[in-house]
Amino acid sequence: MTDFNVAITLSTVLNMGKMSNFSGSAISQHVWCEPDQRSTGSLSVNLEWLMQQTRSGQNIHIVNNQKTAIEQKLDVIKSAFSMTEEDIAHSIGVGRKTLFNWKKQESNPNKEKVQAIFDLYILAKNWLDADFSTDAFDLEMPVLAGQSIKDMLQDPVLNSERILFAGNRLAHQALGEVGLF
Repeated sequence: MTDFNVAITLSTVLNMGKMSNFSGSAISQHVWCEPDQRSTGSLSVNLEWLMQQTRSGQNIHIVNNQKTAIEQKLDVIKSAFSMTEEDIAHSIGVGRKTLFNWKKQESNPNKEKVQAIFDLYILAKNWLDADFSTDAFDLEMPVLAGQSIKDMLQDPVLNSERILFAGNRLAHQALGEVGLF
């Protein structure tokens, strides 16, 4: 099961009695809960306690800090290639705002864009598994036919094999083995 934290925020607005109806003070209490081990994605919360809190006039807001699948994939891509959100959006062929809307689940990518994200994600995983450099300076240095890794990531058609070959070449250059190529 995926690890994630869930915070339940209990907010109580107390009416200050003799003051106007619009004044009062707010109290918030955060209660951390663990995922229920018996079922997927459930919270192990004492429901009896929760019902008492709601009967006492408290508003309960459940905040889930779990990242969406798209956010998780974008984080891997970012870390592997030292890319900004704008770089990733350009690689996928969308604007930064569109990428933001996907992350916040305000809209969904079409099949073509889902495939582009998945292809970049798989490339990033392979890049990290090969232990290639994630340093921004290295990734912007010309490696193959005058192109850097970042240049290749911006090409209209993603060529994963070429990028991984360039990553291998970059790794050998870092070892001082330029003469091999």
